[in-house]
Amino acid sequence: MLRPGGVLDISEYDFRTYDVNHQLISVDITAPIGPPYWSRFLAHCRAAIQDSGCSTDAATHLRGWIGGHEGFEDVTYSELWLRSVGPKDEVMDDEADAVMRANIRVRVLWFRSHWSLD
Repeated sequence: MLRPGGVLDISEYDFRTYDVNHQLISVDITAPIGPPYWSRFLAHCRAAIQDSGCSTDAATHLRGWIGGHEGFEDVTYSELWLRSVGPKDEVMDDEADAVMRANIRVRVLWFRSHWSLD
């Protein structure tokens, strides 16, 4: 329930990876295992989600769904690009590595605290 004038923050992730220019990194999950490993892992997750009858496309549609609904006003949309792996063929500096690890740790804790695997 949201009171009139209240603020609602909705975030969604599309289970895909993108390069430094925000271009989709495509992966053929039928190909032998190899790099890019994180992209391949997420592609398998995406396929499993879709095979179970669920959708992974909400991130693509949220702006239209919320922005086009008469119950919401002053809808603001922004994208957050989270670095999940180091630069290709480069050693990541300690600060970037620490930020990446902290972000991944937060995601793992969130899933553990909100989802039961029983």
